[in-house]
Amino acid sequence: MSWSRAFFTLVVLTACALAFVALSGGDEGRAQEVLIVALLVAGPPSIVFTLEPERLPGHVALPRGRARRLLLAPFLRGGGRGAIHLVLNLSLALGTFLVARALFVRDEGLWADDDPWQLALLCAHGLSIVLFPALLSARGLAPWPHPLLLLLPPALLVGGFALGVAAPDTAFRAGDPFRLVESFTRDGRISSRAVPAVNALFAAAALALVLNAPRMARGLREVLRAPRQSAPDG
Repeated sequence: MSWSRAFFTLVVLTACALAFVALSGGDEGRAQEVLIVALLVAGPPSIVFTLEPERLPGHVALPRGRARRLLLAPFLRGGGRGAIHLVLNLSLALGTFLVARALFVRDEGLWADDDPWQLALLCAHGLSIVLFPALLSARGLAPWPHPLLLLLPPALLVGGFALGVAAPDTAFRAGDPFRLVESFTRDGRISSRAVPAVNALFAAAALALVLNAPRMARGLREVLRAPRQSAPDG
């Protein structure tokens, strides 16, 4: 088990609890801020987790039951399982916010505010930035050594930001999440000028998930089929 993965999920879970309490008290802005900070802390390590070799390392003790193995899988080493870990953390944050909002903000529709949209956009941006480089590594398509892949997500972030600033009224605006989240009004409506960028960002996140789905599934199958103690590498 990767205790570093468990730690960063604990960070997200703590933020989820704090956000739930904040929303129960009517402080939706504070809830969103807490979750964003937690994701900014847990996000960068996901770059490393998703670039790990796919196979389980040797001498990993696994529980017997399938359900227990599925719960443990995101916290075991392996790039595909690292992608699952990223999706888990993002889903916990966004899911907690939406559930708490449905419970405590009943006078508005679930998406009738800019806060849930902004959080969803940041989650989509994180998926795109992390999972596309991971896919290059998993398929051996990157033309540079593996350690240099760690620099690709920051490069995509900077490049996307530059394109978003240079062409703010096009789909390239998706690369500038800070300006994009400002495109929503307080009632959850989006500026017509930002629609192409929002669509492009969500489409990129969906594509990243679809392309990474096979390696994520292989990561789960390996955990489910492995003996109680996996064989040594080699």
